[in-house]
Amino acid sequence: MIGEEGEFEVRPRIIGDLAEAGPMDVIFLGVKAHGLTQLAPQVAPLIGENTTVVRTQNGVPWWYFQTHAGELTGLHLERVDPGGAIAAAIPAKNVAASIAYFATDIVEPGVIRHTEGNRLSLGSRMGRARSAARPSPRR
Repeated sequence: MIGEEGEFEVRPRIIGDLAEAGPMDVIFLGVKAHGLTQLAPQVAPLIGENTTVVRTQNGVPWWYFQTHAGELTGLHLERVDPGGAIAAAIPAKNVAASIAYFATDIVEPGVIRHTEGNRLSLGSRMGRARSAARPSPRR
């Protein structure tokens, strides 16, 4: 990988077949948005009832109109989720809201160039109820 501080190598544990891994606690989707359509069905066996899925793409996510969208609830954006493949494989209730503040380019196979940004903001998981109890303001 090439970043602000020069080149470095990343050597993650490699699994040949995702289905062999079993349900995960947390899954970070670290692919470019256009690659998620093909990856999502392979990720589905890794998602258990309590699995949290974090997407690291920028832009409108596939689940955006599945919850809390008002009159647009249920709207499907074909360009974001071609054929509904992502929504069928990754339940919105398992997704942690996130916004990616970084950009990369694929220079060549196996070489990623970091072009800008260095932040990933995370919110709560869509399927977990937020506490309605809030501290009252002090007077």
